[in-house]
Amino acid sequence: MNFNLNYQVKAFCTMKYKRGFTLIELLISISIVSILLAVGLPSFTDDFDKKKLITASEQLYSHLQQARIESISRSNSITLVFAGTTTWQYGYREGILACDPTKTSPTADATACMVVINDGDAIIDGLNGGVDNDDKVLKRFTNSQFPEVSMSRSGFTNAVNANQITFNPLRGISDSGKITFSSGAFKLRVDVTALGLIKVCDPDGSGGFHNVSSC
Repeated sequence: MNFNLNYQVKAFCTMKYKRGFTLIELLISISIVSILLAVGLPSFTDDFDKKKLITASEQLYSHLQQARIESISRSNSITLVFAGTTTWQYGYREGILACDPTKTSPTADATACMVVINDGDAIIDGLNGGVDNDDKVLKRFTNSQFPEVSMSRSGFTNAVNANQITFNPLRGISDSGKITFSSGAFKLRVDVTALGLIKVCDPDGSGGFHNVSSC
């Protein structure tokens, strides 16, 4: 009997000290978490905006370089056309005529942005009257991966179309143009010079982008 009584007393004492948070302790914990979120969330959002801008700018830079190389290798002009601002597209085709970057089929519409690349058979589309739709490769790119990134354009020097840049096969020279991407409070710009030089830069000079110089 004494053993059971002592055991119950010890159990009661143990339970007495196994208590939860008090209301004051809980409020203090919530306040600390709120402060940490208030400090860290804007920084996280900024980093997310910057990453999207960098990816969109690098993609355009790569496609511009590809168009320039295609022009030199084909010994023919390559014309790249832009459309839209919040929902934007761009694409390129061989020649000086503008294509329509809103078209999604390289075979169903003659104005689609596409180039002919031999698929390995004996017929090359457009060569000596040959027809091979499998040679037609769509060169159209959109902001589907970057729905929050908007595009604006300025300084385009093409006399035919204010939204196009044509690369000349003669050393890859081209029209000039500036394409600016925006997301949140940040911007990045892709510049194309008359010599066909392409660069990504920070138009504000204060975005803090790693390895990106001011424009």
